[in-house]
Amino acid sequence: MNAKAVLICAVGMAAVPPAFGADVAAVEMPCNQLLPDDPDLRLGKVVGAGPVGLLADGPNCPGPAAACRTKVSARPGQNLLLGRSRADYICAFDARTDSTGWLPQQRVAAHPLDPAPPLAAWLGTLDPAPPLAAWLG
Repeated sequence: MNAKAVLICAVGMAAVPPAFGADVAAVEMPCNQLLPDDPDLRLGKVVGAGPVGLLADGPNCPGPAAACRTKVSARPGQNLLLGRSRADYICAFDARTDSTGWLPQQRVAAHPLDPAPPLAAWLGTLDPAPPLAAWLG
């Protein structure tokens, strides 16, 4: 292959969008895919006055549009399993209704994590498969 052919191939390859080299981190995962190995998982609770509605995934969601609203809401003080954030929203799982959706971040407070809990925090009776609802109260 001569230098001119190599140059034409290189320019052509550069102009084609990458099919397999897409940035996986740029893909926004839906809220309904909370995974056990997600580093963002933590417990939190609803703060503020009045119930707050869980918002759906979809075009232009989460957001204030009517298409984003669901019939599920969480009450103040209610414990939730929290996941990743997107813009001003955080993904939350409500064990009471077995629902997942986006909540405005200002309506959620994450419980603090102890990076080095004392040994006494580990004492108790081991239940091999407690339901998630037992943890969330």
